[in-house]
Amino acid sequence: MTLFRASHLRRTFLWRWWNFLRFISRGVRIHPTAVIDGRSEQITLNRGAKIGARVNIRLSASGELVLSNDVWLSHDVEIESSEKITIGAGTTVQRRATINGSVSIGSGCIIAPNVFISSGTHPFRVYPEKPSGSRSD
Repeated sequence: MTLFRASHLRRTFLWRWWNFLRFISRGVRIHPTAVIDGRSEQITLNRGAKIGARVNIRLSASGELVLSNDVWLSHDVEIESSEKITIGAGTTVQRRATINGSVSIGSGCIIAPNVFISSGTHPFRVYPEKPSGSRSD
């Protein structure tokens, strides 16, 4: 008979404090109103990452999020994926931006407010020989 199982540790207050101290030691800042829905193995937060107020990060069982050094997610950013999302060093994702799917963002990028980024094929690839202004579909 065991008095304490490791699986119970995740549900306790002490587990949350342990994760908090682990992030603080690496210079990671997470606002108290941010929601991170995923296992700790799925999320990699490197030194200097900052997650702002009301940020929603939702990862399915196969999803993965990697925030490189000095990444800043401003307030009201939404990230949802069942695949891998990588955000490069020094990148800023400004307020109310949304990132979905399998996305890789390079280093030093600035994602403007209210931008939606998703994986997949853009419909303009159907007519690569025509300039954007002359496409009729």
